[in-house]
Amino acid sequence: MGHSPQISLNLLPEIIHPYEMPSQSVTNILEEISGTDIQSQSMELETVSEQQLEVVRQDEYLQEYGLYRTDIVGDGNCLFRAVSFGLYGTEDYHLTLRNIAVDHIDQNLDDFRFYLFNDNANPMSDLEVQGYITSLRQPGTFAGQECILALSRVLSINILVTIGGDSQNPEVRTLEHNFANSPNMIHLVWTRPGGGHYEAVVENQPSSTASKLRGLPKNTLQEEISHYLWKSNTDTLP
Repeated sequence: MGHSPQISLNLLPEIIHPYEMPSQSVTNILEEISGTDIQSQSMELETVSEQQLEVVRQDEYLQEYGLYRTDIVGDGNCLFRAVSFGLYGTEDYHLTLRNIAVDHIDQNLDDFRFYLFNDNANPMSDLEVQGYITSLRQPGTFAGQECILALSRVLSINILVTIGGDSQNPEVRTLEHNFANSPNMIHLVWTRPGGGHYEAVVENQPSSTASKLRGLPKNTLQEEISHYLWKSNTDTLP
């Protein structure tokens, strides 16, 4: 298979908002978070849609640690936009991050076949993989676990993804993706409706006008990290 030219990391600015991982190894953290009892609020939530309920549960989980989601454009580039915002405080580098991720997958396919399945839930053939890589290069193509792995490895960052809160996956939890064994960390949140959407997680509550301008200040998870329910970095999103 032919490879596209390697995208230089020099096209990206210096990372200005990395999280600092706590010294305690997160792989040993298994404590469950004691979240707010949503059932006690059933009267208020009876008319809330499935999507709204998922967001409510996730936001309550995040806000226990002083964390907030910040809106990310939902144009099929949301994963890369959210990572760009987490690293640089802006979504502007989403296309460069997409190219970096896809190049790494293309050049290391044996490391990624675990994530590549066709619509029948069977492993992709070589021909299907080629078509998938071609599609993944196109702006607006939804990306997921395989690109999280690629970005973690290439950029040497630990990517946290908070998921859950809907009827299919009611427990809100945070997945760790530390394939690079890096001390630097960014945090995303994933909601299911519409095929899935990624947003960034920040420590200051975003305002409607300022959310896109804020980066990630010092990580308050230093003291609270032990209350997360962590999953293995081989787990996949539901």
